[in-house]
Amino acid sequence: MNIIGGIIKKIRISKNMTQAELAHDIVSPQFLSHFENCKSDIKVQTFLRLLDRLNVKYNEFVSETFDTYTSEINSFIDNLRLAKQSNNIVMLETLILRQQQLYEETNNSRYLHYGIVAKQILNSITDTEFNSSEIDIVMRYLHNVNDWGHYEIILFGNIIFCLNPTQVLSFQHTVLKKIEKYATINKKKGPYAMVILNMANYCLENNCLNQAIEMINKAELLLDGSKSFFELNQKNYLKGIYLIKSGSIEQGTELCNKAIDILIHFKDFANANSKKKELESILIE
Repeated sequence: MNIIGGIIKKIRISKNMTQAELAHDIVSPQFLSHFENCKSDIKVQTFLRLLDRLNVKYNEFVSETFDTYTSEINSFIDNLRLAKQSNNIVMLETLILRQQQLYEETNNSRYLHYGIVAKQILNSITDTEFNSSEIDIVMRYLHNVNDWGHYEIILFGNIIFCLNPTQVLSFQHTVLKKIEKYATINKKKGPYAMVILNMANYCLENNCLNQAIEMINKAELLLDGSKSFFELNQKNYLKGIYLIKSGSIEQGTELCNKAIDILIHFKDFANANSKKKELESILIE
């Protein structure tokens, strides 16, 4: 989906500028209307002239585009998380269908990839085997990208749950290296910390405790001074699980329960319920 025109529209309105004023001597108002509604492409030179009239620097526009793009992905990921925690099959099927529709309309691989992620979550809560041929589509994409960006990091963090240890290890160095790079560029460190925490959770589920605490410590360092509530709470919960599995049952249980109580306080009941069930299961192992 081409969001550039929509962002131009957002900036134009924020500057109290009409379409006619922005379009004058650059494009027709009709063309600008089509572009702002994502129905037309635009030449680079024309696009730069529009930015100039808006008195917006290119790097400012890129920042605005990045925020809009990540907001779309983050919203989808939040819905995935909610559906998974509440075992909401109908919600997952709706999300999958929407991704399929968007992929058919735009041919943007983002919708193909996240549709595959959603399908594997559906498989996990319905006790169905993961679809290895679909997972391979994402794996081939990640292997073929020589220089990972924000998209690849977040995609890996969301599909890790259905990978095998060999696949995870093959990407671990790249993921951590790129997170270190992009976390210094982008102010919002929460999404990157969440990828590391997903890696920690994967390690805990596979009883790789040394690797798990290493990931937890890396996430803790990344979140130092951060106000990313969700990620900080998740870090504390996973640290509690690590302590339980390492033999410090009382200390770990206390830390996990504190994290669950915080979720209840903020009315994140699906997440709290999911964690409570997981904690109970681990304590009776």
